[in-house]
Amino acid sequence: MPPEELNLKQQADLTAQDDLRVQPMTQLQWAGVTLAIVCFVCILVVTILVAFDWVVGGPSPPTTLPGDPEQAQMRIENWQALREADLERPKELFNLVVLSALLPLLTLLVGYLFGQQAGSR
Repeated sequence: MPPEELNLKQQADLTAQDDLRVQPMTQLQWAGVTLAIVCFVCILVVTILVAFDWVVGGPSPPTTLPGDPEQAQMRIENWQALREADLERPKELFNLVVLSALLPLLTLLVGYLFGQQAGSR
């Protein structure tokens, strides 16, 4: 290769390496990362608490059933209805707190951070 062509190739390699260099984050980006981590932790905590409430808070299944099959079936159906009604509260709480409030906030913060990274390239 002629020396001029080699020199141009080296310059192109150096330019490519400059593009790959990691740039420090701004204060606004650090705040976004911190808020995103806090929001993610809040989502995890609320999810664990709602799951714990759902598992522990439900009605216990009937332990003894009467000899009459109709009454036994009625008790089982009543227990199933109670269990479904008890499931509604944790579902509504999860929808209200996580899906309506925290998840859109997390999506906004992460979108901002990735948008800033893409814009700086």
